[in-house]
Amino acid sequence: MRYPMLREVLSSLVRRPATVVGPAKVRMPEGFRGSPYLAVPSACTSCGLCARDCPSVCITLEAVADEVSGRQASVGSDAGATPRIRKLPVFHLDECAFCGQCQDSCARKAIRMHGTWDEAAWTREAMVRKPSAGALAKQVEVARKSDR
Repeated sequence: MRYPMLREVLSSLVRRPATVVGPAKVRMPEGFRGSPYLAVPSACTSCGLCARDCPSVCITLEAVADEVSGRQASVGSDAGATPRIRKLPVFHLDECAFCGQCQDSCARKAIRMHGTWDEAAWTREAMVRKPSAGALAKQVEVARKSDR
């Protein structure tokens, strides 16, 4: 036959798919850790223990204004004071081993693991959890949905 693959291609057009769609809701087993997120930004003291203890070195500290982190924004009593700058953890999930060491190392319990198992992205930049106001709110919302 001149085109050996043509027969296979044509026969696969009329056959049923070889793969099946997975379940819509997957129940994860007890003890499943999931991926890390900054659950309580106001509790973070920027000590860096999470970054220091991470075995896969996937946590960095990024400077953010206090209005993002949820703490009191001004240094003085007047409302026009300059916001303080703090450092909050940034999780690079493309490098993370999902071991939970960051959660165990956090003395203030600001970092938690939530049970999402289907995290995927087209780019590496999309796998980075940064401490921005919108991202933190979204992370907490996703975590609450996965805890149900």
